[in-house]
Amino acid sequence: MGDVMGIRVLNAVARGGKTEWAVTQARHRTAGLVKSPYVLLPSRTQVDDFKQRLANQGGAMGVYLGTFQDICREILDRSEISLIVISETAQIKLLQSIVENLPLNYFLKIKHKPGFAQTLLAIARELEAGMIEPDSFQVAVQKIDRDGRLRELALIYQEYRDQLLESNWVDPTGLVWWTVDILADQPECCPEWDSLIVDGFDDLAPVQADLINSLAGLLPEVTVTITRAAEGSERPLVHKRFNHLQAELEEEQEIEFVTIDEKKKDREDLFEKLENNLFSNSLEEPLAAGDRIKMVAVPDREGEIREA
Repeated sequence: MGDVMGIRVLNAVARGGKTEWAVTQARHRTAGLVKSPYVLLPSRTQVDDFKQRLANQGGAMGVYLGTFQDICREILDRSEISLIVISETAQIKLLQSIVENLPLNYFLKIKHKPGFAQTLLAIARELEAGMIEPDSFQVAVQKIDRDGRLRELALIYQEYRDQLLESNWVDPTGLVWWTVDILADQPECCPEWDSLIVDGFDDLAPVQADLINSLAGLLPEVTVTITRAAEGSERPLVHKRFNHLQAELEEEQEIEFVTIDEKKKDREDLFEKLENNLFSNSLEEPLAAGDRIKMVAVPDREGEIREA
């Protein structure tokens, strides 16, 4: 795999040019058609936006773009493990079948309710995102469960994971977990990417952070962009998740901070000033909106759109 160097963190303010930097880096790395960076993005919408940004700068050949699901499928395809990623509908039907056949007491009256399976799915996702094994969950709840609720949740989670395994199925969150395990056992399954750029995330689940840390040990370079507070405008409520993301990465890897030249403006825009002081008590005088904010009376949402 070549030399590895931990994780680089590009720490910049909102709208400080992080994605533009990522686009430029991706283009520069493929300039000689030798290197092949992978850009990891949160959603398909952001993948499409990144493609458009690349095109606007003249395009690039050899840049891989994708979400966590894409990067996990790429690694899974290189392993000898065959898994079927099931849809949310299939997950819900599986959970409905499980609660129908389990001897539940605490959840007896609600187990047939339409929203119960969706709630169970959300709980299963959280447990998988935390890489919590069913056995560990069962042991943990034994000490604190007084009415049987948590024990029954643990039983459902155990059965859910067992049935996925027996059927060679995996849900999207579990796919990331499988990928972490595959890289630990078969590091040769890591593609020969020149680098990994992680852009656009405000937080990572533990299993996602584990995957990035695993890749950081196998790829020549991994860079994660993180939003930070502007100088003098630290807002804990706003930046809590960004700070948590940085702390997650620092737990496992040596961090090297990267800086970019941030764009300087002659004066702060009204709405930018409003954003920077939204959760702060430091604003000394009211903001003067002038004629930049207008009020209109319209009967419905369509009317608002027409007026806008």
